[in-house]
Amino acid sequence: MMLQSLIRLTVWFVLGAQLTLEVQAVPNDNTDNALRPYWNVHAGPVSQGGCDVYEDRLKTAWEEVCLFARQALLDVRFISTNYNNGNGPTNANNRPRWNRVWNTFIALFGSPWDDQGNMKQPISDNAIFLTESFYSGVITRCSSRAGPGLESPTLYCSDQHFRFVRNGEPDPEDASQKIEDTHPQCAARGGIWYSSQYPAGYHYIDSLPPANPGDPPECSADTMAYTDMTAPPPKLVSFCPGGLDDAVASIHAVRNKIKGEKAIKGTTTMLILAGKITTLYDAGGKKKTDIPTAWLHELAHLIANRNDEQTYTKDGKLKTHKETKWSDAEGKHVSQNVATKTYTWEAAVRLAQYNQRKAGKSPENLALFGKAMFLSEWDWHKGYAQPPPP
Repeated sequence: MMLQSLIRLTVWFVLGAQLTLEVQAVPNDNTDNALRPYWNVHAGPVSQGGCDVYEDRLKTAWEEVCLFARQALLDVRFISTNYNNGNGPTNANNRPRWNRVWNTFIALFGSPWDDQGNMKQPISDNAIFLTESFYSGVITRCSSRAGPGLESPTLYCSDQHFRFVRNGEPDPEDASQKIEDTHPQCAARGGIWYSSQYPAGYHYIDSLPPANPGDPPECSADTMAYTDMTAPPPKLVSFCPGGLDDAVASIHAVRNKIKGEKAIKGTTTMLILAGKITTLYDAGGKKKTDIPTAWLHELAHLIANRNDEQTYTKDGKLKTHKETKWSDAEGKHVSQNVATKTYTWEAAVRLAQYNQRKAGKSPENLALFGKAMFLSEWDWHKGYAQPPPP
Protein backbone atom coordinates (compact mmCIF):
# COMPACT_ATOMS: atom_id res chain seq x y z
CA MET A 1 0.00 0.00 0.00
CA MET A 2 1.27 3.47 -0.83
CA LEU A 3 0.34 6.25 1.54
CA GLN A 4 -1.33 9.08 -0.37
CA SER A 5 -3.18 12.31 0.21
CA LEU A 6 -4.33 15.16 -2.00
CA ILE A 7 -1.29 17.17 -0.97
CA ARG A 8 1.48 14.59 -0.69
CA LEU A 9 2.30 11.23 -2.18
CA THR A 10 3.30 8.75 0.45
CA VAL A 11 3.28 6.15 -1.21
CA TRP A 12 26.09 -16.42 -7.47
CA PHE A 13 23.50 -17.92 -9.62
CA VAL A 14 23.85 -19.15 -13.19
CA LEU A 15 21.65 -17.68 -15.90
CA GLY A 16 18.66 -19.92 -16.48
CA ALA A 17 19.41 -22.24 -13.57
CA GLN A 18 16.85 -23.29 -10.99
CA LEU A 19 17.69 -21.88 -7.59
CA THR A 20 17.85 -24.42 -4.78
CA LEU A 21 15.97 -22.86 -1.89
CA GLU A 22 16.77 -23.91 1.63
CA VAL A 23 15.26 -21.81 4.39
CA GLN A 24 16.93 -22.65 7.68
CA ALA A 25 18.18 -20.41 10.50
CA VAL A 26 17.89 -16.74 9.59
CA PRO A 27 21.07 -15.18 8.19
CA ASN A 28 23.44 -13.32 10.46
CA ASP A 29 23.59 -9.56 10.13
CA ASN A 30 25.72 -8.25 7.27
CA THR A 31 25.30 -11.39 5.16
CA ASP A 32 23.14 -12.14 2.14
CA ASN A 33 19.39 -12.05 2.83
CA ALA A 34 19.89 -10.60 6.32
CA LEU A 35 17.49 -8.00 7.71
CA ARG A 36 20.39 -5.74 8.60
CA PRO A 37 22.21 -3.67 7.49
CA TYR A 38 19.80 -2.74 4.70
CA TRP A 39 16.94 -2.05 7.10
CA ASN A 40 17.18 0.43 9.95
CA VAL A 41 14.75 -1.35 12.28
CA HIS A 42 13.07 1.07 14.67
CA ALA A 43 13.61 -0.11 18.23
CA GLY A 44 11.20 0.08 21.12
CA PRO A 45 7.63 -0.92 21.96
CA VAL A 46 4.85 -1.15 19.38
CA SER A 47 3.22 1.94 20.88
CA GLN A 48 6.25 3.91 19.65
CA GLY A 49 6.41 2.15 16.27
CA GLY A 50 9.09 -0.18 17.57
CA CYS A 51 9.75 -3.66 16.23
CA ASP A 52 11.39 -5.35 19.21
CA VAL A 53 8.66 -7.97 19.68
CA TYR A 54 8.62 -8.76 15.96
CA GLU A 55 12.36 -9.13 15.45
CA ASP A 56 12.38 -12.86 14.72
CA ARG A 57 9.34 -12.71 12.42
CA LEU A 58 10.86 -9.85 10.47
CA LYS A 59 14.18 -11.66 9.99
CA THR A 60 12.38 -14.75 8.73
CA ALA A 61 10.08 -12.82 6.42
CA TRP A 62 12.86 -10.65 4.95
CA GLU A 63 14.93 -13.72 4.10
CA GLU A 64 11.98 -15.06 2.12
CA VAL A 65 11.48 -11.72 0.37
CA CYS A 66 15.02 -12.12 -0.87
CA LEU A 67 14.45 -15.73 -1.91
CA PHE A 68 11.26 -14.75 -3.75
CA ALA A 69 13.19 -12.14 -5.72
CA ARG A 70 16.17 -14.39 -6.45
CA GLN A 71 13.98 -17.14 -7.88
CA ALA A 72 11.76 -14.71 -9.79
CA LEU A 73 14.79 -13.14 -11.44
CA LEU A 74 16.07 -16.54 -12.54
CA ASP A 75 12.69 -17.38 -14.00
CA VAL A 76 12.31 -14.06 -15.84
CA ARG A 77 15.73 -14.61 -17.40
CA PHE A 78 14.75 -18.18 -18.21
CA ILE A 79 11.77 -16.80 -20.17
CA SER A 80 13.93 -14.25 -21.94
CA THR A 81 16.53 -16.78 -23.09
CA ASN A 82 14.04 -19.51 -24.05
CA TYR A 83 11.28 -17.54 -25.75
CA ASN A 84 11.99 -18.94 -29.22
CA ASN A 85 9.23 -16.95 -30.95
CA GLY A 86 6.72 -18.12 -28.36
CA ASN A 87 7.52 -21.81 -28.78
CA GLY A 88 9.63 -22.07 -25.64
CA PRO A 89 12.74 -24.21 -25.12
CA THR A 90 13.62 -27.02 -27.53
CA ASN A 91 15.15 -29.03 -24.71
CA ALA A 92 12.38 -31.32 -23.48
CA ASN A 93 13.76 -31.25 -19.94
CA ASN A 94 13.01 -27.52 -19.75
CA ARG A 95 9.42 -27.77 -20.99
CA PRO A 96 7.71 -28.34 -17.61
CA ARG A 97 9.44 -25.31 -16.14
CA TRP A 98 8.62 -23.24 -19.22
CA ASN A 99 4.92 -24.13 -19.08
CA ARG A 100 4.68 -23.29 -15.40
CA VAL A 101 6.68 -20.04 -15.47
CA TRP A 102 5.50 -18.69 -18.82
CA ASN A 103 1.80 -19.23 -18.13
CA THR A 104 2.04 -17.47 -14.76
CA PHE A 105 3.99 -14.61 -16.32
CA ILE A 106 1.32 -14.21 -19.02
CA ALA A 107 -1.44 -14.21 -16.39
CA LEU A 108 0.16 -11.44 -14.34
CA PHE A 109 1.88 -9.31 -16.99
CA GLY A 110 0.69 -10.32 -20.45
CA SER A 111 3.11 -11.20 -23.25
CA PRO A 112 6.19 -8.98 -23.63
CA TRP A 113 6.36 -9.89 -27.35
CA ASP A 114 4.04 -9.00 -30.22
CA ASP A 115 2.57 -11.44 -32.75
CA GLN A 116 5.72 -11.22 -34.91
CA GLY A 117 7.94 -12.21 -31.99
CA ASN A 118 9.33 -8.70 -31.48
CA MET A 119 9.71 -7.29 -27.99
CA LYS A 120 7.03 -4.69 -27.37
CA GLN A 121 8.13 -1.08 -27.22
CA PRO A 122 8.92 1.16 -25.51
CA ILE A 123 11.31 -1.09 -23.63
CA SER A 124 10.74 0.96 -20.48
CA ASP A 125 7.15 -0.38 -20.39
CA ASN A 126 8.05 -3.95 -21.33
CA ALA A 127 7.30 -6.54 -18.64
CA ILE A 128 10.59 -8.40 -19.13
CA PHE A 129 12.56 -5.20 -18.58
CA LEU A 130 10.38 -4.07 -15.68
CA THR A 131 10.40 -7.37 -13.80
CA GLU A 132 14.10 -8.03 -14.29
CA SER A 133 14.91 -4.51 -13.15
CA PHE A 134 12.73 -4.77 -10.06
CA TYR A 135 13.90 -8.18 -8.84
CA SER A 136 17.52 -7.21 -9.50
CA GLY A 137 16.98 -4.12 -7.36
CA VAL A 138 15.56 -6.19 -4.53
CA ILE A 139 18.52 -8.58 -4.69
CA THR A 140 20.91 -5.64 -4.50
CA ARG A 141 19.25 -4.64 -1.22
CA CYS A 142 19.35 -8.23 0.01
CA SER A 143 23.10 -8.27 -0.61
CA SER A 144 23.80 -5.04 1.29
CA ARG A 145 26.84 -4.72 3.47
CA ALA A 146 27.54 -2.13 6.15
CA GLY A 147 29.77 0.71 5.07
CA PRO A 148 29.91 4.26 3.76
CA GLY A 149 27.17 5.17 1.33
CA LEU A 150 24.63 2.56 2.45
CA GLU A 151 21.17 4.11 2.64
CA SER A 152 19.00 2.18 5.06
CA PRO A 153 15.26 2.88 5.03
CA THR A 154 13.64 2.88 8.46
CA LEU A 155 11.21 0.09 9.28
CA TYR A 156 8.41 0.74 11.78
CA CYS A 157 6.00 -1.82 13.21
CA SER A 158 2.93 0.32 13.84
CA ASP A 159 1.59 3.83 13.38
CA GLN A 160 0.34 4.02 16.96
CA HIS A 161 3.03 6.61 17.66
CA PHE A 162 1.06 9.22 15.70
CA ARG A 163 -1.61 11.46 17.15
CA PHE A 164 -3.79 13.95 15.34
CA VAL A 165 -3.15 17.45 16.72
CA ARG A 166 -6.34 19.42 16.16
CA ASN A 167 -6.70 23.11 15.47
CA GLY A 168 -6.69 25.06 18.71
CA GLU A 169 -4.22 22.68 20.40
CA PRO A 170 -0.65 23.78 21.13
CA ASP A 171 2.11 22.75 18.77
CA PRO A 172 3.81 19.72 20.41
CA GLU A 173 7.21 21.29 19.72
CA ASP A 174 6.28 24.90 20.49
CA ALA A 175 3.68 25.12 23.23
CA SER A 176 3.53 28.90 22.95
CA GLN A 177 1.74 28.64 19.60
CA LYS A 178 -1.33 26.87 18.31
CA ILE A 179 -0.82 24.17 15.71
CA GLU A 180 -2.65 26.11 12.97
CA ASP A 181 -0.28 29.05 13.49
CA THR A 182 2.84 26.98 12.94
CA HIS A 183 1.26 24.80 10.25
CA PRO A 184 -1.24 26.86 8.19
CA GLN A 185 -2.17 23.80 6.09
CA CYS A 186 -4.14 22.58 9.12
CA ALA A 187 -6.99 24.91 8.18
CA ALA A 188 -8.40 22.58 5.51
CA ARG A 189 -8.19 19.39 7.56
CA GLY A 190 -8.72 20.53 11.11
CA GLY A 191 -5.25 19.56 12.27
CA ILE A 192 -2.14 17.59 11.42
CA TRP A 193 -0.56 14.26 12.35
CA TYR A 194 2.43 14.35 14.68
CA SER A 195 5.01 11.81 15.86
CA SER A 196 8.28 12.33 17.67
CA GLN A 197 9.38 8.86 16.48
CA TYR A 198 9.78 9.86 12.85
CA PRO A 199 13.13 11.26 11.68
CA ALA A 200 14.14 14.76 12.75
CA GLY A 201 12.55 17.34 10.49
CA TYR A 202 9.72 15.00 9.57
CA HIS A 203 7.57 14.88 12.70
CA TYR A 204 4.51 16.45 11.08
CA ILE A 205 2.60 14.45 8.47
CA ASP A 206 -0.04 16.11 6.31
CA SER A 207 -2.28 13.09 5.81
CA LEU A 208 -6.05 12.69 5.96
CA PRO A 209 -7.81 13.27 9.33
CA PRO A 210 -9.09 10.27 11.31
CA ALA A 211 -12.66 9.14 10.73
CA ASN A 212 -13.04 8.34 14.43
CA PRO A 213 -11.23 9.66 17.51
CA GLY A 214 -8.21 7.51 18.25
CA ASP A 215 -7.92 6.03 14.76
CA PRO A 216 -4.31 5.81 13.51
CA PRO A 217 -3.38 7.51 10.23
CA GLU A 218 -3.09 4.38 8.07
CA CYS A 219 -3.24 1.02 9.87
CA SER A 220 -6.64 -0.63 9.76
CA ALA A 221 -7.99 -4.16 9.81
CA ASP A 222 -7.31 -4.45 6.07
CA THR A 223 -3.89 -2.81 5.96
CA MET A 224 -0.75 -4.95 6.20
CA ALA A 225 1.83 -2.26 5.57
CA TYR A 226 2.38 1.08 3.86
CA THR A 227 5.26 3.07 2.42
CA ASP A 228 5.80 6.78 2.95
CA MET A 229 7.36 8.00 -0.28
CA THR A 230 7.71 11.66 0.65
CA ALA A 231 9.80 11.03 3.74
CA PRO A 232 13.43 12.14 3.58
CA PRO A 233 15.64 9.62 1.75
CA PRO A 234 15.97 6.70 2.12
CA LYS A 235 12.28 6.76 3.05
CA LEU A 236 10.13 4.80 5.50
CA VAL A 237 8.06 1.60 5.58
CA SER A 238 5.57 0.75 8.32
CA PHE A 239 4.02 -2.61 9.06
CA CYS A 240 0.71 -2.72 10.90
CA PRO A 241 0.46 -4.82 14.08
CA GLY A 242 -2.60 -6.68 12.79
CA GLY A 243 -0.62 -7.90 9.81
CA LEU A 244 2.44 -8.83 11.81
CA ASP A 245 0.41 -10.62 14.48
CA ASP A 246 -1.93 -12.57 12.23
CA ALA A 247 -0.14 -13.15 8.92
CA VAL A 248 2.26 -15.96 8.11
CA ALA A 249 5.92 -14.93 8.39
CA SER A 250 7.28 -17.91 6.45
CA ILE A 251 5.62 -19.38 3.37
CA HIS A 252 8.31 -22.05 3.29
CA ALA A 253 7.22 -23.23 6.73
CA VAL A 254 3.67 -23.92 5.50
CA ARG A 255 4.32 -25.02 1.92
CA ASN A 256 3.70 -28.65 2.82
CA LYS A 257 0.11 -27.67 3.68
CA ILE A 258 -0.64 -26.37 0.19
CA LYS A 259 -3.25 -28.44 -1.60
CA GLY A 260 -3.80 -28.68 -5.32
CA GLU A 261 -6.07 -30.63 -7.62
CA LYS A 262 -7.05 -30.70 -11.23
CA ALA A 263 -10.42 -28.99 -11.08
CA ILE A 264 -13.31 -29.92 -13.36
CA LYS A 265 -14.80 -26.80 -14.95
CA GLY A 266 -17.22 -25.13 -12.58
CA THR A 267 -15.93 -26.83 -9.45
CA THR A 268 -12.90 -24.67 -8.62
CA THR A 269 -14.69 -22.32 -6.25
CA MET A 270 -16.29 -25.25 -4.42
CA LEU A 271 -12.95 -27.00 -4.02
CA ILE A 272 -11.30 -23.80 -2.73
CA LEU A 273 -14.09 -23.23 -0.21
CA ALA A 274 -13.84 -26.88 0.86
CA GLY A 275 -10.13 -26.44 1.53
CA LYS A 276 -9.08 -28.90 -1.18
CA ILE A 277 -7.33 -26.29 -3.31
CA THR A 278 -5.05 -23.51 -2.03
CA THR A 279 -5.06 -20.08 -3.63
CA LEU A 280 -1.81 -18.23 -4.21
CA TYR A 281 -3.02 -15.15 -2.35
CA ASP A 282 -3.90 -17.26 0.70
CA ALA A 283 -1.09 -19.79 0.48
CA GLY A 284 -0.33 -19.11 4.14
CA GLY A 285 -3.81 -20.29 5.11
CA LYS A 286 -4.78 -17.14 7.02
CA LYS A 287 -7.37 -15.72 4.59
CA LYS A 288 -4.96 -12.87 3.89
CA THR A 289 -1.63 -12.38 2.23
CA ASP A 290 1.60 -13.28 4.05
CA ILE A 291 4.32 -10.98 5.36
CA PRO A 292 6.98 -11.74 2.67
CA THR A 293 4.51 -11.05 -0.14
CA ALA A 294 3.27 -7.84 1.50
CA TRP A 295 6.89 -6.74 2.00
CA LEU A 296 7.82 -7.42 -1.62
CA HIS A 297 4.78 -5.33 -2.61
CA GLU A 298 6.06 -2.45 -0.46
CA LEU A 299 9.50 -2.68 -2.06
CA ALA A 300 7.93 -1.86 -5.42
CA HIS A 301 6.85 1.43 -3.84
CA LEU A 302 10.12 1.95 -2.03
CA ILE A 303 12.78 1.18 -4.62
CA ALA A 304 10.87 1.49 -7.90
CA ASN A 305 8.49 4.35 -7.00
CA ARG A 306 5.50 2.37 -8.26
CA ASN A 307 1.89 3.24 -7.48
CA ASP A 308 -0.92 0.86 -6.57
CA GLU A 309 -2.72 0.73 -9.88
CA GLN A 310 -6.48 0.90 -10.33
CA THR A 311 -7.83 -2.44 -11.48
CA TYR A 312 -10.65 -3.29 -13.89
CA THR A 313 -14.03 -4.97 -13.87
CA LYS A 314 -14.55 -8.22 -15.77
CA ASP A 315 -15.87 -6.25 -18.75
CA GLY A 316 -12.84 -3.96 -18.94
CA LYS A 317 -14.04 -0.85 -17.12
CA LEU A 318 -11.97 0.87 -14.47
CA LYS A 319 -13.24 -0.46 -11.16
CA THR A 320 -14.51 1.74 -8.32
CA HIS A 321 -16.25 1.19 -5.01
CA LYS A 322 -17.99 3.25 -2.34
CA GLU A 323 -15.92 4.29 0.65
CA THR A 324 -16.19 6.88 3.38
CA LYS A 325 -13.22 9.19 3.00
CA TRP A 326 -12.23 12.72 3.89
CA SER A 327 -13.23 15.44 1.43
CA ASP A 328 -11.18 18.63 1.52
CA ALA A 329 -13.92 20.37 -0.46
CA GLU A 330 -16.59 19.55 2.14
CA GLY A 331 -14.34 19.54 5.18
CA LYS A 332 -15.65 16.21 6.46
CA HIS A 333 -15.78 12.47 5.80
CA VAL A 334 -18.29 11.59 3.11
CA SER A 335 -19.27 8.50 1.11
CA GLN A 336 -17.71 8.68 -2.34
CA ASN A 337 -16.62 6.57 -5.27
CA VAL A 338 -12.94 5.71 -5.06
CA ALA A 339 -10.61 3.73 -7.31
CA THR A 340 -10.37 0.02 -6.49
CA LYS A 341 -6.66 -0.64 -6.29
CA THR A 342 -4.88 -3.80 -7.39
CA TYR A 343 -4.71 -5.99 -4.32
CA THR A 344 -5.35 -9.77 -4.71
CA TRP A 345 -4.84 -12.18 -7.60
CA GLU A 346 -8.10 -11.43 -9.36
CA ALA A 347 -7.39 -7.69 -9.44
CA ALA A 348 -3.83 -8.30 -10.66
CA VAL A 349 -4.96 -10.56 -13.49
CA ARG A 350 -7.62 -8.08 -14.58
CA LEU A 351 -5.00 -5.35 -14.71
CA ALA A 352 -2.79 -7.52 -16.93
CA GLN A 353 -5.75 -8.35 -19.15
CA TYR A 354 -6.74 -4.73 -19.80
CA ASN A 355 -3.58 -2.69 -19.22
CA GLN A 356 -0.32 -4.58 -19.73
CA ARG A 357 1.80 -1.45 -19.49
CA LYS A 358 0.63 -0.87 -15.94
CA ALA A 359 0.68 -4.55 -14.91
CA GLY A 360 4.47 -4.67 -15.21
CA LYS A 361 4.69 -1.77 -12.77
CA SER A 362 2.04 -2.95 -10.33
CA PRO A 363 3.38 -3.79 -6.84
CA GLU A 364 0.79 -6.54 -6.39
CA ASN A 365 1.58 -8.23 -9.70
CA LEU A 366 5.31 -8.14 -8.97
CA ALA A 367 4.82 -9.53 -5.46
CA LEU A 368 2.50 -12.35 -6.54
CA PHE A 369 4.83 -13.46 -9.34
CA GLY A 370 7.73 -13.62 -6.87
CA LYS A 371 5.67 -15.76 -4.53
CA ALA A 372 4.49 -18.06 -7.32
CA MET A 373 8.05 -18.66 -8.52
CA PHE A 374 9.21 -19.41 -4.98
CA LEU A 375 6.50 -22.07 -4.65
CA SER A 376 7.82 -23.83 -7.74
CA GLU A 377 6.39 -27.26 -6.95
CA TRP A 378 2.96 -25.97 -8.06
CA ASP A 379 1.53 -24.34 -11.14
CA TRP A 380 -0.16 -21.06 -10.12
CA HIS A 381 -1.18 -19.53 -13.45
CA LYS A 382 -4.88 -19.70 -12.57
CA GLY A 383 -4.33 -18.25 -9.12
CA TYR A 384 -4.61 -21.55 -7.28
CA ALA A 385 -2.40 -24.59 -6.85
CA GLN A 386 -2.42 -27.18 -9.60
CA PRO A 387 -0.02 -30.05 -10.22
CA PRO A 388 2.87 -28.81 -12.34
CA PRO A 389 2.39 -29.18 -16.10
CA PRO A 390 4.17 -31.94 -18.04
